[in-house]
Amino acid sequence: MEVKTARGIARDRLLTAQEAGEGAAIESDDAEILEDARVRRTAFSRQVLNDKHNSGVIEISSDTMLTVRVKDHQEAYIPELEDVRAQVKDILQHEKAVQAAVHAGQEALELYQKDGLSEDDEASFSDEITVSRINPGGVNKTILDAALAVSLDDTPAFTGIEIPEGFVVLSIEGGSAGSDDSELAEGLAQDLRQVIGEAEEHAVLNALRDQIGVEHLPDADSVIYAKDSDD
Repeated sequence: MEVKTARGIARDRLLTAQEAGEGAAIESDDAEILEDARVRRTAFSRQVLNDKHNSGVIEISSDTMLTVRVKDHQEAYIPELEDVRAQVKDILQHEKAVQAAVHAGQEALELYQKDGLSEDDEASFSDEITVSRINPGGVNKTILDAALAVSLDDTPAFTGIEIPEGFVVLSIEGGSAGSDDSELAEGLAQDLRQVIGEAEEHAVLNALRDQIGVEHLPDADSVIYAKDSDD
């Protein structure tokens, strides 16, 4: 099992990179997992936070599990302005830049919708790509949802979406309805049955634990999930 370290995990969120510093959890490859409320709740539990025990296994999904241990904890506090002046300045500049980008994007969208694209405008757009729900082509889900929300009857058309970094203008050239894929549908059905089965199993086990009064101690998982050995 790979051991990883991350900083900047608060009770209610992951701290920004400016707040957390080097090794910020929000910038790690595991940010989505560490943002999970179950992970944060476990990290701030009495056994893990105060007693410094390893947590039990946290099952994010059928193939993603982890256990957490708190190496260091810093109580929340309000720092002196001089200590964070540079960070505050960066945050305000970023917010102003995003606001300006959103305003400029919205104005450009209105212009495109009214007059279309000029030759100079075309250079502002990336190369044309074909996307779908099954094959998003690396497009962010928020942007993909905005593109696919455009009615095929209205194409070609322009639409836009506000994102954390600013504003994205989309030129939708056209599209077609997807075709039925029996193999894919069967695969999805199997996945759904597996997920539902696991959820029902967990619900039954949790209900039995509550009914019987089972207490899951932090050291239990090390025994339950220990590999077979000759010792």
